[in-house]
Amino acid sequence: MAEPGFRSTHRPVRQMHHGIRTHPDFPVPARIEIFTPRTWGDKASKVSDGGRNTAWYVSTPWGEAVLRHYHRGGLVGRFVDERYVWVSEEATRSFLEFDLLNAMHAEGLPVPRAMAAAYQRRGVTYRAAIMTERLENTVSLAQAISRAGPASIHLVAPVAAAIRQLHDARVYHADLNAHNILVDDKQKIWLIDFDKSSRKTMTASLREQSLERLGRSLQKLLGEQGVIFSGQLQQQYQQS
Repeated sequence: MAEPGFRSTHRPVRQMHHGIRTHPDFPVPARIEIFTPRTWGDKASKVSDGGRNTAWYVSTPWGEAVLRHYHRGGLVGRFVDERYVWVSEEATRSFLEFDLLNAMHAEGLPVPRAMAAAYQRRGVTYRAAIMTERLENTVSLAQAISRAGPASIHLVAPVAAAIRQLHDARVYHADLNAHNILVDDKQKIWLIDFDKSSRKTMTASLREQSLERLGRSLQKLLGEQGVIFSGQLQQQYQQS
C-alpha cells in the first residue's frame, strides 16, 4: 500500500481544503506537507512499538518529533482507514487531541506537548494528523517490565501515581495500554496517544474500566508477568 500523504492543493475550497494548528513554543511552518513522512526523507523512520504503522519519528528544525496519522481500526478501517465524517474544524480528531494534550501539559500532567495538528477535508470527509514532541530515552511500559523482570515492581508506584494524576484531572484515556505508557531513563512515567480521549467525571466505574483495559494489554503482551504487574498496579492505585 502506498505511504499516506498530505498535500497542498489549488482545488476550489468546496472540493478540498485544510487547516493547521501550531503550538507557540515551536516555530512550525503552517504547511500541510510537513505532515507527510516522505517530505522528511531519511529524517523520518517508522515507530515500530505499538500502533498500526501510522507513526513516524521525525527530526525537524524545531525539534525531535513524533508524527502520527489517524487511522480507523476494525472492519471499517479496511475500507476507509484514514477518512472520517466531517462535522466541524473544532471536532476534528487532530484538533481535539492537540488542545487536550497542551492543556494537560500546562497543568503539569506527564504528557508531551503537541507541536502541530492538521486536517485535510474533501467533501463530507477528512483526514487528520498530529505532531508531538518526542520523549527521548523512553521505552514502553511493556518493554520496561519485560527487561526488568521481577525488579519491575519498582515501576508499580510511579505508574499508579501517573494514572491517578490523570484521572484526578478528569481525563479519560480512551486507549490506556502498555504501549501508551512510557518510562524514561530517570524512571519518570509519561502518558501518550490521547486520540478520542476527553475530560469527564471520572467515576469509580470509569477508573476501574481504565485499569482493566491496561490489565488486559499487559496480560496480552507479557502473559503471567503482565497479570502479576496489573494486580500490583490496581492495589497500589487504590492505596495512592
